[in-house]
Amino acid sequence: MAAISQMVHQPNVITKNLAFNCVGDSKKVRLSSNFLQVMGFKPGQRVKAIPDGSMKGFSVIHAEDGPQQVYSRSYRRGRSNSPLEAVMEFGGKALIQGAFPAYTQ
Repeated sequence: MAAISQMVHQPNVITKNLAFNCVGDSKKVRLSSNFLQVMGFKPGQRVKAIPDGSMKGFSVIHAEDGPQQVYSRSYRRGRSNSPLEAVMEFGGKALIQGAFPAYTQ
C-alpha cells in the first residue's frame, strides 16, 4: 500500500471581528479561537501586541518576554466539536486607546 501524506494549509493571516469586554471605563480585547493553535500560539507561550498604526488595530506576535500569555479554556457543555480553545486578553489602556477609536465598541 502506498504511503498517504496529508498537508494542512496554515494561513499567513487570520482576521476576526471582536467586541470589547467593558467594565466601567476599562476596555479589554479577548481573542479566542481554535485558529490560534493552528497559527502556532500554544497555551503557556508569551505574546506581545504591536499597534498597526494610529487607529488601525494591532497584531499579535510571539515574544519570550511578552507581557501577555496564551491560555486555554474549556467548554463543558454544548461544544462537543471543540472542548478546548486558546485565549489571549489585551487590556493595556495605551494599546487600546492607540489602536481603536474611542467610539469603538
